[in-house]
Amino acid sequence: MKKGLLITISIIAMISLVACGSGLTGSQGIQGPQGPQGIQGPQGPEGAGGPQGAAGIDGADGANGANGKDGKNGSPGAPGIPGPAGASSSSAGGVVVADVAGTTATISGAGFTAGSKVTLKAGGTEIGSATANAGGAFSVAVSTIGLPTGAHALEAGSVMGVIVVGGASALQAAP
Repeated sequence: MKKGLLITISIIAMISLVACGSGLTGSQGIQGPQGPQGIQGPQGPEGAGGPQGAAGIDGADGANGANGKDGKNGSPGAPGIPGPAGASSSSAGGVVVADVAGTTATISGAGFTAGSKVTLKAGGTEIGSATANAGGAFSVAVSTIGLPTGAHALEAGSVMGVIVVGGASALQAAP
């Protein structure tokens, strides 16, 4: 009996499915309300860099210097001519000149007391010494390493001159 009941229910169910499938389609219903917004997902990995952009245009030339030129420094002048030697008993009328090449300067002087020791300073820093010969003159090579680039007062005893360090090779005696 159970088998027969099961077969009967199965047949009824099949007939119901066939009958529902052959019916007409109903009209569309109205749209329901929108659901709530979902949570934001995690941020994705950074993308690859883009290609390099084109080179920019050149800027305008700078303004001319005070003399109407491009404002660059001029070439150094030639060394001054040593003046006449002073009296052999005094160094007040002496002359001192320097010639700089790389990190060495040859400093020469005249008009000093024969046999006197002359202390050499550049910008207040002692850079060497020399001994005046029988004619009151000297010439000595000294190192300019440690001196800042630029012009410095050159002192040889009480005589003043100028020494230029860093690219210039000409110096002049003080007037």
